[in-house]
Amino acid sequence: SDCTMTLVDRASRILSALDEELSEYAKRQLTRRGIRVLTNMSVTAMDERSATLSDGQVLPTRTVVWCAGIAPPPLLAELGLPLDGHGYLRCDPDLRVTGSPHVWGVGDCAANPDPSDAQGRAYPATAQHAVREGKAAAANILRAVDGLPTQPLVYASQGSLAPLGCRTAVARIGPFKFSGFVAWFLWRTVYWLKMPGLSRKLRISLDWTAGLFFRREYVQLGVHRRAASTHADRPTPQEVTV
Repeated sequence: SDCTMTLVDRASRILSALDEELSEYAKRQLTRRGIRVLTNMSVTAMDERSATLSDGQVLPTRTVVWCAGIAPPPLLAELGLPLDGHGYLRCDPDLRVTGSPHVWGVGDCAANPDPSDAQGRAYPATAQHAVREGKAAAANILRAVDGLPTQPLVYASQGSLAPLGCRTAVARIGPFKFSGFVAWFLWRTVYWLKMPGLSRKLRISLDWTAGLFFRREYVQLGVHRRAASTHADRPTPQEVTV
């Protein structure tokens, strides 16, 4: 009760990458927890005590968390390679940078077109696509070295998962939709499968199993200031202990 939370989204609904049904479920879950959800607006100004929204209302706040998405690495602008309108490497369907037969681009630095998309849009900038793009690029590089024709990447998304906290989530796996605890369990399962090493998987499994039966442990956050440095040009450091 000591703090309130407001979620501001410039889109018409939250989690717009998911189906509208799952998006609405997520909004209901957040609202039930006392989180205020505002859509079709953005933050236009911030200072140390408030945030101003695009409709003119001012939210008194001391903490603003800004989720601004991803941006292309600044290095790309200095390489002289072809870029799209957003600053990402313009690539061909086989993941080669357009006009550069010996340069390949994948992941967050590149716009890799989906050959099956009628509008020629790029694959989403998600981890599952980046991993698949990396494997396809490696295979095409080997084919190019051997003098064989390269192949375009054609990949259908395996689904999307979004945790909402409190052991709830929303998920779309192929044509199937899940919400609540089942979706949360699926999200945790996928996360667990991506962990490297058997020992790490085992430790995570034990920790998660204990978390099902016991409440979260309380931690204390203390901020301590050290004595000022004797050097005039050195700022006073701060130490945060968790």
